Amino acid sequence: MCLRPGRTANLARSSTDHQHFRRPPPVWRAEGPQALHSGAVPARPDPSPAAPVPRQRAAADHRPQVDPDCAGCPQLALLRTLRRAGVPAAGRLSCEPGRWPFLAETELGRSRLLVSAGPDEPDPGTAALAGPGAVERLDPGDPAALEAAVARALARPGTTWLVAVARCVIGLPRAAPLRVVEARCNRCGACLSLACPAIRDEGGEAMSIDGAVCTGCSRCAPLCRGSALAATGSQRPPQG
Repeated sequence: MCLRPGRTANLARSSTDHQHFRRPPPVWRAEGPQALHSGAVPARPDPSPAAPVPRQRAAADHRPQVDPDCAGCPQLALLRTLRRAGVPAAGRLSCEPGRWPFLAETELGRSRLLVSAGPDEPDPGTAALAGPGAVERLDPGDPAALEAAVARALARPGTTWLVAVARCVIGLPRAAPLRVVEARCNRCGACLSLACPAIRDEGGEAMSIDGAVCTGCSRCAPLCRGSALAATGSQRPPQG
């Protein structure tokens, strides 16, 4: 094969033209004058962790959920049970103003659920308003029994009237307030679902309990899967 004069030079020049488009390899140097020739990769600063976003307590619609004097009220467990079951507690507790005798009234298919709760027994005329049906008396401080009773009522045809009466906590002796063990709290917010006015989230590493409001009833303790709620060991006189 014959090449024209100068062809070899052209080929030699074109074979090296692509080298002008190569990017030089990056050179990483360690920070500081003493590490210029060490070949170490510079450390990148870790982004500072964002502060936890405070969680809100469950919706507060009734006196035990907003009045600090009512902290530890057994009706808090009943209100939580109704909320978890999707039953609106649009009525009133017997300790709240008004005349309507029911805390909740709802219908699901052929089932009708009525709930009366508070420190006072229902009026004699309440039974006439409820009409014929099953009547169950419950301990509002027993969450497991409350959930089972609400589930039965919503599955049973006809009317079921649940009556949950418990003594008011105002003026009763109070136990030692609870505290949060920060090392065990994972900020899941389960304790906030009780809507107790003594429990709040300030956006720190753990939930917090207001020792001046907490009655030491321990109704929130079973909700904590990390066992982060413990008693402080002191006792206080009754309030109210």
